[in-house]
Amino acid sequence: MKYTLALLLLVSSFSVQSQILEQGLLETIGEIEGRENLARVQAAEQILERMGISPVRQDFEFKNRAPPANGTNLISRFGPSNADEGILVIGAHIDAVVFRDGSYSDGAIDNAAGSAILLHLIDRLKSHEFKHPVEFVLFDSEELGLVGSRHYAEQENDQIFAMVNIDIGLSGSTVFFGPSSFPKSEALIDLSLSLCAEQTTNCVAFPQMPPGDDRSFRAKDIPNISFAVLPEKQVHQLWLLMNAGDDSGLAENFAPEILSLIHTPNDKIELIDEESVTLLLNHLESYIVSLDQMTSPIK
Repeated sequence: MKYTLALLLLVSSFSVQSQILEQGLLETIGEIEGRENLARVQAAEQILERMGISPVRQDFEFKNRAPPANGTNLISRFGPSNADEGILVIGAHIDAVVFRDGSYSDGAIDNAAGSAILLHLIDRLKSHEFKHPVEFVLFDSEELGLVGSRHYAEQENDQIFAMVNIDIGLSGSTVFFGPSSFPKSEALIDLSLSLCAEQTTNCVAFPQMPPGDDRSFRAKDIPNISFAVLPEKQVHQLWLLMNAGDDSGLAENFAPEILSLIHTPNDKIELIDEESVTLLLNHLESYIVSLDQMTSPIK
C-alpha cells in the first residue's frame, strides 16, 4: 500500500519528549512476574499510580466456566476524547499461564516483558499530543482463550482504528511482527518495515504470528499487528514452523527454544536481556507516534 511514508518517517525521526520511569525495564518486569494473576494486575495499577495515571478497570465475567470467574482489563486513555479518527489500541496481556496443579508460571517472558514495555510506553508518551484517542490496555485472561481482549474488542470494535499487540520479550536483536497475510494490516506492516530500515533494526515480517490478543481484533476485521523480540536464529526457526508448512526443512517435532520456555516453569526473568526488550520499546515508541499520523486509508 502506497501512502505518505515520507511524512510518517519525518514524524518518527525526531525524538519524542519523554518522562521515563526512574527504573529500567527489568525492574518493571520484576514487579509483575512471579505473582498470581490478580496480584499482577494490582502491581500494574501501582506502577501507573506512580506515574500519576488512574487506569479504568474493565471487569468481565467468564460465563462459560463453572463456577463463573472474573477478570479485569486495565485501560489508560490519552488523546482527544472524540473518536472521529478512531481509537488506537496498544495492548499487552498481563496474565500468566496457570498449570494443572493450580500453580502459576512466573510469566516473565510471556508476558510481564510485554506488559512492562507497555507501561514504559505510557510513561514516555503520556505528554504526547495524539491525533487519535489512544487506549493502552493491559489485557487479563489471554492465557484462558483471549478472554479479556475478546471482551474489549466486542465493546469497542466499531470505534477502533488499529490495534498494536506486544507479546514476548526475551533476548537477541531481531524484532518480528505480523500478520502480513491479513490484508487490512498491510499498511501497519509497511510502516514497521520502513522504520526498521530507517533505524537499521533487524526485522522479520511473519505472514502468521503465534496466537495472541491481536486475534481478537482480527476476528472483528480490525487492522492489527503483533510485535516480539527474540534471537535471530529462533525468529527464523519460528517463521518456518508457523509459515512454511511441510516445506519448513525443520526436523520432525522440532521446536524453537522459546517454545520450551513459555507456558512452563522455565519462563524466568533471568533469561531476559534488558537491551533486547529496550530495543523493542524504542521501536514501538517511534511506531506508535508514526501510526498516530495515519488516517482512514489504513482501512
